Amino acid sequence: MKQLRFDDAPGRLLALMIEFLPMVSKYEAKYGATNPQVQFYRKMMETLRYSLLYMNDVEFIFKRNSMLEENIELLSERLHTIESRLALYEEIRTNVSNGELAQMMARVQSRMDEIPSDPSFLTGQESTPEDVMASFRRHIAITRLGKMEKIEINKNNQLEEL
Repeated sequence: MKQLRFDDAPGRLLALMIEFLPMVSKYEAKYGATNPQVQFYRKMMETLRYSLLYMNDVEFIFKRNSMLEENIELLSERLHTIESRLALYEEIRTNVSNGELAQMMARVQSRMDEIPSDPSFLTGQESTPEDVMASFRRHIAITRLGKMEKIEINKNNQLEEL
């Protein structure tokens, strides 16, 4: 059903009917409504009219069904998103109820307390967030160990003792 194409078929059929109708009327005026050929042409016009109506109905139903299919895909995608968020919320709720979230917050707070309020640990050479973190790690290592001359940062931003 997805391969149906309704490009301009109804328009062409209607154009054919409009072109054919005056000819049928003229033929009917000349030979009368009881003429078998006139009756055949009238029947053919009626068939074309019904074909056009059915074609439009089928096109409408097809478009409506395809819209519903798109809506179903969209709704299933949204449902999946909602389910994943619900699982995340359930995990957060579990962490809150058993105290794990409070422990995580305490760890984050203690780490934040370690960050100096002044940017004195920055050397001015930092151009990326990784550089800033490397400078911060260097600052933490220096303040914790207190041996500035014996600590060196290698190329992988790891501490090495001299």
